[in-house]
Amino acid sequence: MELPADTRSITLEQLRAFIAVAHCRSFQKAGEQLCRSQSAVTQSVKKMEAHLTCPLVERGHGHTLALTPAGQRT
Repeated sequence: MELPADTRSITLEQLRAFIAVAHCRSFQKAGEQLCRSQSAVTQSVKKMEAHLTCPLVERGHGHTLALTPAGQRT
């Protein structure tokens, strides 16, 4: 069940995950940097994207990753 937008917020954990992904250009490497699993980092970024209602990361095939224009502004 989706919460109304006004009751959700971006957490510090989500912001740290996004910053690490943006810096490393890899969910796996970001996880290693944060001492978290790749899946935990991925979920944090997905939750942040859901809150902002826009994609921040463009996921390619394999391990390629790029920031979307919204991700670059964030």
